[in-house]
Amino acid sequence: MRSIGDLDFVIRAIVGAVLAALLLSTVTMMMQSVRDRTRELAMLKAIGYTSSRIVNLVLAEAILIFLAAAALGLSTIAGVLLTEHLALLRQYGLAVSAGVTLYVGASNLVPELQDRPGVRIPLSFVAGCGLYFAARSLASL
Repeated sequence: MRSIGDLDFVIRAIVGAVLAALLLSTVTMMMQSVRDRTRELAMLKAIGYTSSRIVNLVLAEAILIFLAAAALGLSTIAGVLLTEHLALLRQYGLAVSAGVTLYVGASNLVPELQDRPGVRIPLSFVAGCGLYFAARSLASL
């Protein structure tokens, strides 16, 4: 029984370390965001915004990012919990996840896809789904 208690401590320590790392990465991201937009923030100051209003704008952005990340995390948890109960999600859930991942990666990380509207970004979603189905069919051989 003593070893089970030690395992509980190890799991809590790992979760604590992960949460600390997430906190530090969030702080780093917000600091970099403010550094990158020094000119824009200076322009707001020049047109009459008070320092407290600018801080409130930056905090509002941080809260909005937090809420979006929390919504994505909660929807991921809901998807994992519902996978067992919905046959359609069990069959196609990973394919849609792969497609969404490729879509987000292509639309946010590849500058060439950001500048040109059209069918490239939706095609990246379809390609992600197709790659998943191809990998699944190769794995079943």
